[in-house]
Amino acid sequence: MRTPARLAWSLLVASLLAGSSAHAQPHAWLNWDACSSPFSNLTKFFSSPTVVHEVVSANGFSGTVTGYVLKLVVQSDNLYNFPSNPLPDAWRFDGAGCQSGHLSITPDGAGCGALAPAGATTFMSAGLVGQQLVITYSVTFPPYTPGATNFVLADLAFDHALSATGTPPSGCGGVERQACFSIQSASWLDVYLTAHPISFETFSGLEWQPSPGLGCLGDLPVQSSSWGTLKTLYR
Repeated sequence: MRTPARLAWSLLVASLLAGSSAHAQPHAWLNWDACSSPFSNLTKFFSSPTVVHEVVSANGFSGTVTGYVLKLVVQSDNLYNFPSNPLPDAWRFDGAGCQSGHLSITPDGAGCGALAPAGATTFMSAGLVGQQLVITYSVTFPPYTPGATNFVLADLAFDHALSATGTPPSGCGGVERQACFSIQSASWLDVYLTAHPISFETFSGLEWQPSPGLGCLGDLPVQSSSWGTLKTLYR
């Protein structure tokens, strides 16, 4: 026979488990070109001035969904490093860059079905914040419950028709230089428009023209430190 205290504890644990399953956390990832499995199709090289597709996919949705919000970033530096080097002009798709107006985003893409149903309302913006191109994309739609499968959340089409190598007198140069892509934040909306996190792997993403050595996705760089500095990490 259970004591009242043990019974109360069991009911509390059961209620917590039930609550966590009601809002299981989805997981998102990036691929080049189309929706595919995580950690695949991560590297791309420049071949010609054409449209390049970055695809955001996710799975693990449960409950009723009414939309989602994504914040994506592009930087020159390895994803482990603080973005300190300027982006090449070829990736300046913000309003003040030479690629302004040449980025489009749709809530569907090849390889997987779209999470957003037809007729969804979308909004996008792109701005330079420090040395990062920050892209925000939000989608809202009538409530529905998605199935347990992989979905496309966004297909970003970067039109490189104006891109060129080097530093040309006109056009957008530096397309042969490294650019690194990652998810900065992601969330989905319930019927009350309350935001819930979509998980993703930090320090992971896509790389374009990776530089020799670490590229975009290399190991955390090792820096020499004094013993005094190291000791402060354990206090």
